[in-house]
Amino acid sequence: MQALIEVDPDHAEDYRANYEQIAAQFDELDEELRAIIAAGNRTDIVVSHHAYGYLERDYGLVQLAVMGISPESEPTPQDMKNITQYVQEHGVQYILFEELASPRIAEILAQEAGVETLVFNPVEGLTEEQEKAGEDYFTVMKRNLTSLEKALQ
Repeated sequence: MQALIEVDPDHAEDYRANYEQIAAQFDELDEELRAIIAAGNRTDIVVSHHAYGYLERDYGLVQLAVMGISPESEPTPQDMKNITQYVQEHGVQYILFEELASPRIAEILAQEAGVETLVFNPVEGLTEEQEKAGEDYFTVMKRNLTSLEKALQ
């Protein structure tokens, strides 16, 4: 923000106001996320791929990834067996998968393990429909919170 103000001092108040507004939105998301985690019955989540390290680092959740780091990678049959076993042994009810990636593997795993899938968007992009609807990072993250709340029950 300071760099913007130095380059364009005539709009310094606009930059400060915009910063305060977005900072408040981030604080609200953080508070909601912490409340959901505190109220949850578990701290582990099964996800389509290892994209949510910030949830581990900043919020103490543990993610078990079906497909490793890349959403395009395919789990081996042994990976599928191990994850199915984990899901069944630990009472996992939901597998979180990305909105912009194919849900095929998550759906197969969910069927094998007898659980449901939920969308959890890593906010790497918006669909055309989301853009047309005027959605943004915060609207997507609010939906993510709803999915996460269910997954942590």
